[in-house]
Amino acid sequence: MMNSEVADIRKAPDGGQWRLTVKERSTNGDDVKWYTEYFDAVIVSNGHYSIPYLPHIEGLSSWNKQFPSSMFHSKSFRDPKTFKDKVCLFVGTGLSGIDILQYAFPVAKKVIVSRSAGKEEIYKWLTKAANSDGIVVKPRVKVLDPSNDRKVIFEDGSSISNVDYIIFSTGYHWHYPFLNATDSGVAVLPRNGDKPDGSSMVDGLHLNTFSIKDPTLAFVGITVTPFKWPSFELTAAAIAGAWTNNGTIIDPTSQELAVQERKGITGENLFFHYYPVPVFQEFVEQLREFLPKGRNPSTIFDSTHIEDMYISMETAERLFYQLKNGEIPIEDTVGAAQ
Repeated sequence: MMNSEVADIRKAPDGGQWRLTVKERSTNGDDVKWYTEYFDAVIVSNGHYSIPYLPHIEGLSSWNKQFPSSMFHSKSFRDPKTFKDKVCLFVGTGLSGIDILQYAFPVAKKVIVSRSAGKEEIYKWLTKAANSDGIVVKPRVKVLDPSNDRKVIFEDGSSISNVDYIIFSTGYHWHYPFLNATDSGVAVLPRNGDKPDGSSMVDGLHLNTFSIKDPTLAFVGITVTPFKWPSFELTAAAIAGAWTNNGTIIDPTSQELAVQERKGITGENLFFHYYPVPVFQEFVEQLREFLPKGRNPSTIFDSTHIEDMYISMETAERLFYQLKNGEIPIEDTVGAAQ
């Protein structure tokens, strides 16, 4: 239903179907109608890249209040000309941070990156890029002091003043405010302290897909991998197979044991959901048994093209340095021209 928001998902009183409470707005937005519907099964596919995560930093709110629009999440980046002749601090050096940095560096007055000391990014070339020539590398931000020459103080006690822009490439929240944790058995686990962050994991799922407590609740889009689109289709096909009795559902005890085993390897963080290029085929094989009968996973993911991903990484690294060093004018890129 268009213009509708699912506000609550929980089991019906008899424990059978799922009861969804829905908020529907009229086309002009003036009228709101609330209603309830019941379903035998529910797929949650609301995406992961919607609610930006911003770290808890002393002085962040004050800075934002005093200098609105001088800090933003990488999701909000639109125009590299914003950085012309400015001092820019990038917090986080993952894919999005390095992607934006390559456009900022040729036009900015100074580029600083704040990153965890010794951290290895998911691709080695990202780590190398973050530490490349001309970039000032700092540890994590400790304090933002907007009233003292727009000063940023880092964990090692060093500081930089007159910072014009702070760009956060710090990931996204898993966001399921509509789920009833008791009924779903699904929860976002905090990685540091008592609050979830951009590196948290979604607990209570088998193979990032089926609720262990109730497999009639399933998820698409949890798996973190360079092969995003195949992972979407693969999990959707697995759900279709399991729910039409063409596939297999493992008993909850075995599912929970598998979760605990993987936690022992990855920890309770985002890496629990991460299947990098060399091991994505393992994820494919783990979901094979759930697929509808006759559905060959090779029609979803062709492992003969894995080498293409490595080639694309090499290309991305080459383009980074060409853009950063001005060999390719940013005006010639599609993103900058839009």
